[in-house]
Amino acid sequence: ENDSNYRSIEFLLSLLHEMEHGYFCGKHLVRPNSYTLTAVLLGVDGGLDALKVLDRFEKDYGNDGGARTVDDNDGIVTVQVYNAAISACSRSKNNSAEKRVSRIDGWQVALSILQRMRRYGPSPNDQTYANILQACAESGQINVALSLLKELQKSSFPLTSKIYLPLLKACANTRNVNVAQSLIESMKEN
Repeated sequence: ENDSNYRSIEFLLSLLHEMEHGYFCGKHLVRPNSYTLTAVLLGVDGGLDALKVLDRFEKDYGNDGGARTVDDNDGIVTVQVYNAAISACSRSKNNSAEKRVSRIDGWQVALSILQRMRRYGPSPNDQTYANILQACAESGQINVALSLLKELQKSSFPLTSKIYLPLLKACANTRNVNVAQSLIESMKEN
C-alpha cells in the first residue's frame, strides 16, 4: 500500500481505537499513555489534522476543562503530547495543494494550541516555543515569530538557544542578516 495511507488521521486513530478496544466487545485491552499519543501525533502532517487528533485526545483522556498536567500521574495529555501536535503544524502534507494550505494554517493552529495550554495547562516549555516559532518560520510568518519572542523576553521565561534556532534558520533562508544579527545580540544578553 501507499505509505501516505499509514500517515492518515483515519489510519492512526483506528490503530489507537484497536489498541484500546480490540475485538473484545469494547473491553480495554491497552490504555494509551503519553508515549502512544505522541507517536500518533508524530505521524500526522499539518496543523489542522494535528488539532483534530489533539481534540480527540483531550476529549477521551483529558480532565474537565482541558488536559492534565505532567505532574498528574493519571494524565496522559502531557506537554510532550502538545509539543508533538505543535510540531505537526510545521510539517506539510505530500500533496502540493494541501501542502500550501497546511503550512498557511499551521502557524495559526500552533498559536491556538499555545493559547489552550496557557489557559488549561500544561505549562509550555522551551520545546513548545521552539516548535511554535518553527511553524511560524516555515509559514513565512517571521514577524509573528519575532513578536512571540519579544513577548517571551518580557516575561520571566528562560530563553534557550533552542528557542532562537528556528528564527535564525528562517533568517538564513530569507537572507535577513540584520534580524539574524539582532537575534544573536539578544542571545548574548540572555
